[in-house]
Amino acid sequence: MNKKTRLLYVLPQIYPFVTGGAEIFHYHLLKELAKDYPAGCIGVDDIKDFNVTFYKISLIKPWRISVPLQTFFKLLSLRKEYDIVHLNYSQGSFLHWFYYPILKKIFKIKYGLTIHDPSLYEWKHKRIFRWVFRNAIFVVAVSERLKEGYELRCGRFIHYLPPLIPLVRHSEDRNNLLLQNGYSERAKVFLFAGSIKDSKRPLILIDAINHISREWLENSEVHFILAGDGEQVGEVNEKIRNYELQKFIKLVGRIPQEKINLYYKLSSYYIIPSIHEGKSMSLIEAMFNELPIIACDAPGINDIIINEKNGLLFKLDDYKQLASLIVRIVEEPTLSAKISRNAYEDYKNQFQFKDMLHKYIELYNI
Repeated sequence: MNKKTRLLYVLPQIYPFVTGGAEIFHYHLLKELAKDYPAGCIGVDDIKDFNVTFYKISLIKPWRISVPLQTFFKLLSLRKEYDIVHLNYSQGSFLHWFYYPILKKIFKIKYGLTIHDPSLYEWKHKRIFRWVFRNAIFVVAVSERLKEGYELRCGRFIHYLPPLIPLVRHSEDRNNLLLQNGYSERAKVFLFAGSIKDSKRPLILIDAINHISREWLENSEVHFILAGDGEQVGEVNEKIRNYELQKFIKLVGRIPQEKINLYYKLSSYYIIPSIHEGKSMSLIEAMFNELPIIACDAPGINDIIINEKNGLLFKLDDYKQLASLIVRIVEEPTLSAKISRNAYEDYKNQFQFKDMLHKYIELYNI
């Protein structure tokens, strides 16, 4: 990418104001690019901690009309200031998208987009969305499944690039962390890191824990940490109380991305019961931290995790099978060591942030 290339991101919301995977990814990508290239961002939340020019839009009701309208006029006013507009695509009203081909054709505003939405719901306005995608100078999907699905929808080539961020392991000794958090040095901690909402299936995890013998949990010193917040926190807490599992499960709430590595270092295993993922950054972070992984055999997960190779897979919503895998991974240390080793090798071969960054820079040269 030429030094003069100027990048403008349209990110209505971004980390740390929102802790979703897409918001965290774009925060780190934009932060890294802004070190070398002029960069701006149109959005609701002001980015103040690195060298990006921020252009604020306001949440005025009805926001589904006011946000695209404000964005449209911001883009018009900035059309001579930037060379490429980068969009974060997740499914929503066509009102947020239909004007980009118009801006490209009339005002020569070039745009590309990254697809994060894992759902692959049917488009209600197919012609409009195909028009938007076909006029983009590049389209990136964060998983192979999304790449294949959107190529069929749009009739165009789509790049696959996982949504990576720079990862750093926590430096403190694990035994010290265990003691500081109220565990013994023999404790075996399972980590769930993500939003506490239905698609992440935290309630299935609680049902699985309840299905395991209390005597086994206590004798094996097995504990569970749920790191995140969301709409199902109340239901999760209620189920924990009803099952009387308070001794074994701790909810630690939303953890800032720069501090979550403490919980990966503290943990012995990682669980991801989601019904689908685009490309889970928490899963990739577990691989980076060499944690043995138990995961749902679901789209966006099973293209990373191969059963018995770099993780253990259970059937969607099968809490009894999940419970049996929790017991198995603790009681079979040789298997646990094998899958954690293979997962880390896959991380090194497939999920390096610097490689992804270089490929984005190549795309901006189009």
